[in-house]
Amino acid sequence: MKSTGEAIGYDNNLTHALYKAMQASGMKLENYGTVFVTISDEDKEEALPLIRRFYQLGFNIEATVGTAVFLRQHGIKTRVRAKVDDGSDEILNSIRQGLCHLRHQHHGRPL
Repeated sequence: MKSTGEAIGYDNNLTHALYKAMQASGMKLENYGTVFVTISDEDKEEALPLIRRFYQLGFNIEATVGTAVFLRQHGIKTRVRAKVDDGSDEILNSIRQGLCHLRHQHHGRPL
């Protein structure tokens, strides 16, 4: 899978598995800033503890509308970003402006 840019992390704990996947793919996580999330309905409950942890650590949370509604219902202040598929550049602009601090490192260079 690495040749196609994919990575997977195995663990009995979702948080540990995501960390392993990020590490394997070369992602570097800052200790401040903004995290953008968009999660399928069937995965929202399982992802909630991880997102809540980022929020509790002081990260700003941005999400697509469905994910934002879910997170707000669970007490997580969330800024809504419109989807690229809906013709919006909000997500891309957040990334380009460096507002989202989860980034991928490829061969030592930020993508």
